[in-house]
Amino acid sequence: MLPSEIAQSGFPIPGLHHQNLLKAALLNGADMQKAYSLWRDNVDFENEVESASIRLLPLLYNNISKAPFGDEIFARLKGIYRKRWSEGNIFFYKIKPVLQLLSSKEIKLIVLKGVPLAIQYYKNIALRPMADIDLLVLKEQRELAIHALVEDGFTIKEQAPLAFLLRTFRSVTLVKDHLEIDLHWSPLLESFGIQSERLFWEEAVPIEVMGVKVAAFCPTDQLFHTLVHGFRYNPEPPIRWIADAVTILRSEAHLDWSRLWSLTERHKVNLQVKHALLYLEKEFQIEIPKGIVRLLHNYKGKRAERILYKNALNTGWQFEHPETFSQTVSMHYFIHLRQSTQKSFFMQNLSFVRYTSYLIKSTPAYFFKRTFNLFFKMFKPKSLD
Repeated sequence: MLPSEIAQSGFPIPGLHHQNLLKAALLNGADMQKAYSLWRDNVDFENEVESASIRLLPLLYNNISKAPFGDEIFARLKGIYRKRWSEGNIFFYKIKPVLQLLSSKEIKLIVLKGVPLAIQYYKNIALRPMADIDLLVLKEQRELAIHALVEDGFTIKEQAPLAFLLRTFRSVTLVKDHLEIDLHWSPLLESFGIQSERLFWEEAVPIEVMGVKVAAFCPTDQLFHTLVHGFRYNPEPPIRWIADAVTILRSEAHLDWSRLWSLTERHKVNLQVKHALLYLEKEFQIEIPKGIVRLLHNYKGKRAERILYKNALNTGWQFEHPETFSQTVSMHYFIHLRQSTQKSFFMQNLSFVRYTSYLIKSTPAYFFKRTFNLFFKMFKPKSLD
């Protein structure tokens, strides 16, 4: 049974019309046809198909085109599929110089999310639309990578000193000519510490993107990353994680379930993985080893884990650019909880003071200026319209 907070929020578990669309795009035979009919009967295609659904339409077209039935919107779906195929090719040509640039600097790269999923699992770039590219670099090479991109004309999107971003966050976003790069040095918000990050590099597999040799997560790590990254709140329904996870699980790739559980425990995301996998098993006929199912059902989570899990469901990462003093404090508190190695919840809270002092020392001028601005903003009278 899923916890009530998921059912109430609707994120990241989809509502009924999104679930029908996903099933129509991912299931086969009678199950697919039933889901498609339910989706078509209850959704106005012209007015109610929002961006989250539009991203799934190429996958829907690819699936229903194999079935012996027609629909008046079939030609529209085919046009959307072709458009996404064209946009996907343009996107891959745009990222090629970036990969070549960073590789020429001998910067090790792991491509994340959409690019490896499209190449290795969907095996069709039209089926996995993407708007930006996510890259993972070694922590010791992050500044080299950032400077190389800035010298090439990219600008850092975040409005904060680089030292603050490097100390606080796990990635930076760089933009140039409508191309956006999310440059990560930790693969997850929940991944802290050199050893924790090295685990992903040790099992990375070679992949070639537009003739450039880079790396991607091994299938187990790809599934883990998909589940944890997708299973959090997002203003736009983050339903694509379901399509990605199902596609990985149904591929011929070998999955090491022991490693998946080990990563889950190390990163303290048992609750996210638990509810994600149990949902996929129930609704999408995914087979999970019985031993893992037992572990999932029995796991309750420690207090800090439950707090972080609720935060992921209720706010996700929307405080990345906090606009109020309370949002700022909340953001840093959850960052601290994720990186804390203390076992006692009391000590985790006590060590928040030490975390804050480290943050102040790294960029004192910026920290105090922003903190005081946000603090006094609370007392500023609101203008009347």
